[in-house]
Amino acid sequence: MIDRHAKLKRLATVQRQMERVADVELADIMRERALVADKIDALVSALASPAPVHANFSKLYGVQIGKLKIRDQILTGRMQLQQKKVISEKAKADRLDEVTAEALEVVEREKQDLELEQLLECIGAIDAQASRKFHRP
Repeated sequence: MIDRHAKLKRLATVQRQMERVADVELADIMRERALVADKIDALVSALASPAPVHANFSKLYGVQIGKLKIRDQILTGRMQLQQKKVISEKAKADRLDEVTAEALEVVEREKQDLELEQLLECIGAIDAQASRKFHRP
């Protein structure tokens, strides 16, 4: 049972690492979405600018905004999937932690049982020696 507990503990550690990786991936997606939003804001403000330089590039800015909005939609979908993955990985890690704790309880119970058996054997051996001493003719 000790071997099972050790294996479960390693699995729980690996699962927690998987959870952290999923969190980092989610943070990367969110960071990328923020960058896309900043680019869209910059292009919109450039379009709204009264400067004649920006007026020449209005068609290009419009195309770029369209591409960035599509990119933002893709990132939004990826973010939703990643959020589900983070929740799933956390649930798996929590379940493994529970199973590991139960395995540890079993190991502790077995250890206590073994100690109790050894104690009873010692008491039995002492009783046997004492009864031999008193029953000698």
